[in-house]
Amino acid sequence: MGSVLAPGGAPRHLTVLRWYYLGTPVFWLVGAVWGVNVRVAFLDAFPVGRTVYYVLCFLIGIVALRAPQYASRLALYESATNLGLIILSVGVWYAQMLEWAAGPSAVVRVVSPAELVNFVLSTAIGTISYTLRRLERAA
Repeated sequence: MGSVLAPGGAPRHLTVLRWYYLGTPVFWLVGAVWGVNVRVAFLDAFPVGRTVYYVLCFLIGIVALRAPQYASRLALYESATNLGLIILSVGVWYAQMLEWAAGPSAVVRVVSPAELVNFVLSTAIGTISYTLRRLERAA
């Protein structure tokens, strides 16, 4: 897989990572205004934790802009952390579902579209950053 350069001279995948992380304030704003948190849906119950996570993601964007050699590594760590937390939240949801099913009313919360979008975004960024890491090691 060749390295296709964007007009600024950076590989296109790296440019995608930069904009994804530098665009974090937009994700935060959409969550704050409309209540749709597609970036860190697993932190809906912890707004302070979500804000801290957004700040860290924005800092990854700044690092990707200033020191691009670290961008793919940080993006890989972030997306792996995000996917791990999503998996953990699904496990907690499943345990709650079992508890609710044993109770008198079997009303169960379903996985929301925002959580599914969060999973897809994290998987896409993880794939891009993993591919970049592999290309960097091959070079």
